[in-house]
Amino acid sequence: MKMRAIYYIFGIVFTLNLIILKFINGIEQLDCERVKYNREEVKSKSKVVNKIIDYVLENETGVTYNELAKLIDKFGPRFSGTNELEASIDYIVQQLAEKGFDVHTEDVEVKHWIRGNETAEIIFPRRQKINILGLGFSIGTNGNTLSSEVLVLRKLEEFEQRSNEILGKIVVFNYATRPSLSEVTNKVSEHGAKAVLVKSIAGFSLYIPHTGVLFYDSRVQKIPAACITMEDAELIDSMSQRGKLIIAISTTSRMDPMPKISRIIIVNHKGNQNPNEMVIISGHIDSWDVGQGAMDNGGGSFVTLRGLKILKKLGIKMKRILRVVLFIAEEIGLVGAKNYAERHKDEKKNIYVAMESDFDTFRPLGLVVTSKQPKTKCIMKEALKLFESINATEYTEKRLGSTDVDVFIPYNISIIELRNANEIYFYYHHSSADTMAIEDLRSLTSVLL
Repeated sequence: MKMRAIYYIFGIVFTLNLIILKFINGIEQLDCERVKYNREEVKSKSKVVNKIIDYVLENETGVTYNELAKLIDKFGPRFSGTNELEASIDYIVQQLAEKGFDVHTEDVEVKHWIRGNETAEIIFPRRQKINILGLGFSIGTNGNTLSSEVLVLRKLEEFEQRSNEILGKIVVFNYATRPSLSEVTNKVSEHGAKAVLVKSIAGFSLYIPHTGVLFYDSRVQKIPAACITMEDAELIDSMSQRGKLIIAISTTSRMDPMPKISRIIIVNHKGNQNPNEMVIISGHIDSWDVGQGAMDNGGGSFVTLRGLKILKKLGIKMKRILRVVLFIAEEIGLVGAKNYAERHKDEKKNIYVAMESDFDTFRPLGLVVTSKQPKTKCIMKEALKLFESINATEYTEKRLGSTDVDVFIPYNISIIELRNANEIYFYYHHSSADTMAIEDLRSLTSVLL
């Protein structure tokens, strides 16, 4: 966890001190030798970087990990609309206020989906239980048993090619390439399917299903939708090729008819030169209702907060406002981030850059930069050279997926994210395996490095 804190603080310091709005336009291919920016100013920040690294290595061993573990132990998963999420927000705000931070919350209305009980089983030609995890916002079967013959599809093109076979079936999608869960559900519903079971997005499995959010198309009939394990998807595929296969499903998932009020956490750390300008660093404090939300996104949120605390403790002066935003309802469609962007749209001209860590906090490798501004890219490429001591100098513009800060992209605000050794991220993503055990393993690895 030490390395993670070091690296995230790096991003805070450099985006605050180095990002400049006199951008250069019209350069199609990035050539930093032709881009004008103050290279010497970037290089001069080595003293600040080394000061932070030295402090963290000497004083921060296990601090972030223990703070996160305390949250997980006290509140567990923090799904949108639950009392656990609201209690965890109260806890974080209280901790920050007691340490003298300028912290407040902003209300956001969120939908609340309740998972309930869910079971599935192959009932013909033999009996075999199936491990399922309903998609968020999926309707249930009202506790009744829904049974039907299975149709296995393996690619999106087959939805049209075999559309005459879908009516009345439970469709199992054993894909070869990662699908859109909503697209799959809406396509099979359009052709009259009774339900859909989708192989979990994982890449590796120990019989664990992974969930995700579902948005029904208003033009189609809502049907139950769930993810199944990679193992069950392959089994069902194999059995279906040998003859008729029937599956029975029973779920009690439902939407709470009354929306809930949740809250975004905002912490402002004032700048001393440009008090109206800001850099946003963020995470999301909500999680899915399975697992503990340690990886997604407790780790990213707590590294962000710890970085802020260390900067204050070391007395490092900021040119601009450093605003930490912990969003909510990210898992059900970036609801908190969208609300924030709309509520604070008049501030968009003052935002220099927005940062987030939402792919856990594995060993840092570098930065992912999304920007239309060559100067921003070149500054970050130069700044990365200062992190050779922890082997975190990689620069890339290839993103792993969407995050809360996507809401700032339409405003041409540069986005910076951590690039880390997250090859196994989707092994645990949105599953019951997202626990502190992942953070423990990664922390030990980072300490050794």
